[in-house]
Order: sequence, then structure tokens, then C-alpha cells
Amino acid sequence: QPIKVCSAMNDARVFVLVSRDEHWGTVVCEAAACGMGLITSRSVGSSCDLVRNGINGIELGTLEKRELVKAFFYFEKLDHDLLINASNVSKGIAQGYNTSAYYASFRKMISDLAGQ
Repeated sequence: QPIKVCSAMNDARVFVLVSRDEHWGTVVCEAAACGMGLITSRSVGSSCDLVRNGINGIELGTLEKRELVKAFFYFEKLDHDLLINASNVSKGIAQGYNTSAYYASFRKMISDLAGQ
């Protein structure tokens, strides 16, 4: 249920979505709105819009285990102030995603596909 998911996200520090093929990944935006740090792979479509490498998250270039482990350690070593900053950045970015923003992103994807 949405309330339980929101509660669980609010209790966690970092959200991880690593995928070989994820066209958008709305859940990444939901996690950002809850103030979570983000770990995603480049194949998650929302990653380029929501993740600021080294600020509110890590975008993995590959799905190699050692890259994921490094990302986990990155978040584990952050001090309290940097975690708060990451949370605030995530929340701020997520505020820009509403129905109009989703529509614009969808139109851009269609346009990009048509240009191929």
C-alpha cells in the first residue's frame, strides 16, 4: 500500500534501482521525494534527471558488483550533514516532477525515438 511504501522509504537512507533496461523508473522519483539518496544504473531512464553524482546519489556506469559495493560504501561513509544535503537535493529535484513534467519527458522520449 502507498502509505506503507512511503513510510518504509522515509525510514531508509538510500534507494537502489539497478537495471539493465528501465525506461523511466517512477519509483526513483518517489524515493527522491521521500528524501532518499539514490543509487541507479545508467539504463534507468530517470537517473539522468534525478541523480546528481556525488551529491544526492551515484549513477553506476556498469552493473559490476564492485561498482555497487563502492556506491554502498560511499553512502555509509557520508557524515550527517552530507546525508542531510543529499536528502534535501533529492527532495528539491523531485518537486519539479509533476504531470506537466512527465508529459514533457514522454514527448522528448518519443521525439528521440523518432529521430533514430
